[in-house]
Amino acid sequence: PSSVQLLALAVLVSGSVTHAQQTVALPEPSTSEPAARPNQGQPAGAAIGESAHRFRLGLQGGVGLHPELVNVGVHANIGKLVAERLSFRPGLEIGLGEITTLLNINLDLLYAFKRETDSTRWIPYAGAGPAFGWSHEAVSATDVDDPDVTDEVEDRFNFSDTDSTVGLNVIFGMRTASGRFVEMKATAWGNSNIWL
Repeated sequence: PSSVQLLALAVLVSGSVTHAQQTVALPEPSTSEPAARPNQGQPAGAAIGESAHRFRLGLQGGVGLHPELVNVGVHANIGKLVAERLSFRPGLEIGLGEITTLLNINLDLLYAFKRETDSTRWIPYAGAGPAFGWSHEAVSATDVDDPDVTDEVEDRFNFSDTDSTVGLNVIFGMRTASGRFVEMKATAWGNSNIWL
């Protein structure tokens, strides 16, 4: 190593040694006990676990019964809002069918009928919330001269000609403590559908 590198190393080491030898005077202990903080004595991991349990992100998939669609979506579940059993679940879902494409934004409130414990396997819940939806129908036309040739008149993901609606979701389901769930959701008005 060059002398410049050795000099730089010596400065760094001497600075660390000097810093390690400095002492810090601790304040005298007070005779009165400070007020206990809510998380005092609670490990940091428990606080992180509580936050993760309160706020979850999830994926969902299912089928729509009328019209027949395959549904995929994402949602966030924000638990313990006003009451311990009440949670807010905003979500975004897309439904793809033979000619219909749906895009929904859901703002659902869910209420769990049982309190979650370590021994609870399934927790029944119900909920409701507004659904803001857009639907589009792609229409195909068959060539009269050659029935095997189909011309796509409109693109499936071209939302320039859409119907926008507002509906009401009504939800019944069961979930596990880990977050897996099975539910039936019916949307009244708007993009009327039943999802499983």
